[in-house]
Formats: sequence, structure tokens, C-alpha cells
Amino acid sequence: MYVSFMSKCEKTFQVKTIKGEHTCCRVSNSQHCTSKFLAKKYETNIRSNPDWPAGSMQEIMQRDNKTSLSLWKMYRVKKHAAKSISGTEIEQYNNFGITLRKFIGLILILQLKLNVSMI
Repeated sequence: MYVSFMSKCEKTFQVKTIKGEHTCCRVSNSQHCTSKFLAKKYETNIRSNPDWPAGSMQEIMQRDNKTSLSLWKMYRVKKHAAKSISGTEIEQYNNFGITLRKFIGLILILQLKLNVSMI
């Protein structure tokens, strides 16, 4: 390690160069690489290819982020990305209701299949 003093009267110094070997091991899984983070980062890729296979997604994201990712996390990434791209079902129906109110003269026949888990 090569250092030099910042000034003659102070006892502070600055490291100029370090010649040393890195001995820490690389961490291959990061808790900061969440499915929401990945969904936001790769949203444009998922938007252009919504049928992107999870295995291919996993390979690319692991290579780009230099971390290990599970296949289940890839499915969660796709779910979060789909939600941010198209919104939730409730938001879509709310927008549809606003559109119907704008066009009052429009006659519409709807056949709805209610999902009990949504209620």
C-alpha cells in the first residue's frame, strides 16, 4: 500500500495505490434483487414478449445481475410486471365504468362471470 500525507502539519494521509489480492468470496444471492425490482427493471422486455419462458428469463437475469435467482422468483417477476403493465382487474373495471358514464347513449349487453375470490 502506498500512502502520502495530505499536508505537513496534519497527520492525515491519502492512499495512492494498493497492491493486494482480494480474498473475500463472492455472494451469489442478494436480498436486494427482489421480484418487484426485477419486474420494474425488465418491464419493457416482458411487455414486448409476454410469453418469455421463465427458464430463459432466469438465465438472462442471473447473468445481468450476477446473482442466483429461483424459477419461482421468475414467475413472481412475470406476475408483478403483468400487474404494472395492464393494471389489476379492479382498476380495469373502474376504468370501464368511467368510459360507460362518458357514453351514456351506448347500449351494451354484458355477460359477466363473477369470481367468488374477487368479492
